[in-house]
Amino acid sequence: MTIRLSSRRSIVTMLAVVTSLLGALGPASAQSDPAAEAFLNAIYSAYKGSSDKGAKGIPLNSDETIQRYFEPSLAAEIIKDAAEAKKRGDAPKLNGDPFIDGQDWEITKFSVAVKEAGADKAVGTVNINNFGKDIAIILNLVKPPDGWRIANIRWETGDTLRSLYFKDEPGPKGAKKPPPKGKKKPPPKGAKKPPRRSQRS
Repeated sequence: MTIRLSSRRSIVTMLAVVTSLLGALGPASAQSDPAAEAFLNAIYSAYKGSSDKGAKGIPLNSDETIQRYFEPSLAAEIIKDAAEAKKRGDAPKLNGDPFIDGQDWEITKFSVAVKEAGADKAVGTVNINNFGKDIAIILNLVKPPDGWRIANIRWETGDTLRSLYFKDEPGPKGAKKPPPKGKKKPPPKGAKKPPRRSQRS
């Protein structure tokens, strides 16, 4: 079937519609950086298998390794806390493996999906099957000059890695803030006030 455009206005209208559709699809640059997905795939490939049968994971046992995987401010806090805990003879705040939210694993499969979240930012969703249980882990990524790094990890419990080290880090969505100390809740309307106690000198 042949469609005839009867006027120049029809051509202009057609071009406007096509341009609008292309704009809705978004530019190719809006796609996530393949290097971000490769970064996460490399991490979780080290966990494929069992911790009891040779799967080494990513041991965070050196400053260089921590700096390799985490953005500078978070890496500095992890390193500082580990050093202070060692001096005290205590366990550090990060007492487990942040990549799997545990200490042991038997991972049969995993999948990685990454979405762009702004300039040099991305959000990765990693689904792992650990000891037969499907678990989703969310990783916030940033891209300093030396490559992709992890800015935060949110586990299925709703806890986050940054909240271990930064007090002003917002809590999980939906969590209620505790009432401030020292302030009592006002009595409900209609309730009788308790009698005042006599003051002794």
